[in-house]
Amino acid sequence: MGLTGIGGAAITTPILILIGISPLEAVGSDLVFLTFTKSFGSILHIKRGNIDFRIFKYLVLGSLPSLLIGYFILSQTLQVYGADSVNRILSILIATLLIFIGLRYLQTRRKRENIQSGFPTNSVNRGFMHSIVGFLISLGVQMTSIGGGSLLMPYLIKVMKEPRKMIGTDLAFGFIIALLATLTHLSLKSTNATVFVPLIIGAIPGLFLGIHFASKTDQKTLLTILPIVLMVSAALILIKSLI
Repeated sequence: MGLTGIGGAAITTPILILIGISPLEAVGSDLVFLTFTKSFGSILHIKRGNIDFRIFKYLVLGSLPSLLIGYFILSQTLQVYGADSVNRILSILIATLLIFIGLRYLQTRRKRENIQSGFPTNSVNRGFMHSIVGFLISLGVQMTSIGGGSLLMPYLIKVMKEPRKMIGTDLAFGFIIALLATLTHLSLKSTNATVFVPLIIGAIPGLFLGIHFASKTDQKTLLTILPIVLMVSAALILIKSLI
């Protein structure tokens, strides 16, 4: 996360699944980990005024019904079909999202310039669009723990101008949805302290090392290697879920 700025869950969640943690437990535990890591960045950006609260509030507003719907889907599916079916469904969702994010990175590798899209200019329509984005991303994060930064940042690039506020808004929203999604997974008993505590302990030196090497790493090379890793992980998760 310190090296790429985004994509922390897109790496940790598939690793947890591939080493034998069930998808549901991997998602729940990773959300606890993300809540911890994103809280520090959020606090720093709040202190520096790097959050666009006009956009942030609409994103959060859209996330609230999404998290309730996601909790209802997960709890009912667990109750009716059991943990095995839920884990199989989550494996497919996670693999699909990893492939999508990997392709997006490849597109970013080829096309680095920011293109302004034709989003509605009316303030009411803009607010509605922000809420829809918040809804969809929150649902994805609750189901897979993936997408808070990987999917939100491209949208913020199109609707915001200041890079510092893009990052601050992204981190603050990521913290809020990770925290709220963690609460739902705690109620589902799908978190495991033996999984997220080592992740949190390892995150501290990992973030410092990532930030240190970020300035020395060729970003073009990174944007080529990272999507390959994500898509290979997706393939392995699909194979594992079918065996």
